[in-house]
Amino acid sequence: MNIATMNDLVSITDLARSASKLIGKLLSGESSQMVVLRNNKPAAVIITPELYDQMSRAIEKLETLEDIEIASMRSRDSEKNDLSMEELKEKIRFTR
Repeated sequence: MNIATMNDLVSITDLARSASKLIGKLLSGESSQMVVLRNNKPAAVIITPELYDQMSRAIEKLETLEDIEIASMRSRDSEKNDLSMEELKEKIRFTR
C-alpha cells in the first residue's frame, strides 16, 4: 500500500458529512484507502475489509517466520549452551 495521494485524504468534517459516499468509493474500488485528517494531520486510515484481511495474514506470516527463526536459533544455541528465552530475544534483538 502506497502513502496516501491527495485523492485519499479526507477531513473528519467531510467524512461526517459524506460517510456513505466516501465508503462507496472504497467499496467500488475507486480508492483503496482513505486517510482521515484531523486538524490537517492524519488521524485514521480507512481500508476495505479485503485489504485488512490481506494485511492481517501478512502480519501472521511474519510472526510465524519470527517464531521459526527463534526456534532455529534456540536449537543451534542449545547445542553450545543453554539460553533463556530472554537471552535469546536479546541476542536477536526481538521484542513483541
